[in-house]
Amino acid sequence: PESSEIVPEDIPLDVVFEDDFLIVVNKPAGMVTHPAAGHYKGTLVNGLMFYTNNLSRAGGTERAGIVHRLDKNTSGLILVAKDDRTRLYLQEELQARNIKRTYHALICGHVKDDAGEIDLPIGRSLKDRKKMTVTNRNSRTAITTYKLLERYRLYDYLEVNLQTGRTHQIRVHFSHLGHPVFGDPDYGGRLKWHRGIFSIDKSFALKALEMMPRQALHAVRLEFKHPVSDEVVLVTSDLPDDFKNLLEFVKSKE
Repeated sequence: PESSEIVPEDIPLDVVFEDDFLIVVNKPAGMVTHPAAGHYKGTLVNGLMFYTNNLSRAGGTERAGIVHRLDKNTSGLILVAKDDRTRLYLQEELQARNIKRTYHALICGHVKDDAGEIDLPIGRSLKDRKKMTVTNRNSRTAITTYKLLERYRLYDYLEVNLQTGRTHQIRVHFSHLGHPVFGDPDYGGRLKWHRGIFSIDKSFALKALEMMPRQALHAVRLEFKHPVSDEVVLVTSDLPDDFKNLLEFVKSKE
């Protein structure tokens, strides 16, 4: 739509950091980051435009200050710039890989190494244009690092860092390794992976999937250099209840 059509909406926002230059918001699962085809209302941008008049307009009003996105059903921290200069600085820092973005993820199965790096290029899937895939065709470099936090009977709980920020990167990388993010409907983290497990674990797994209708992925930490003070800003976010409850349930099976 034309930028004038993007309507400010009084949506409660969980603002975890704010100063004159930027905002860090804790986005709930289910909220789209910015307006796009099919989602012109109820997005984070609609809420931000109601919350403040000070948002960078670089990149168009529909992006209103957004420095990087999170998928609709991924929860956690998003960086928002209040002016164009701050947005440009933060995007350059992002490209230079100076902004540390940390996620927590529950993945299906067990990773081979307790820590590792996944360096596999990602591009759009030819089979389904809405999905991404590991491919050498029209792709871009994608690097994800991870370390194991806890190992459960069927799943691994990981801390994951993005070195690059491709669309669906964490979800695509782990799915490609045969360890989709738990609950991910697009990349095999629901029934597809669970078809291969023993019947003794089936009812437990189905109950866990019922508890988590989305991918178990949360942007837990952001670390960056402030555009003006030059000081390091570290912002963290607790796991949301659905993810916390899922982990408690998965632990109870041990």
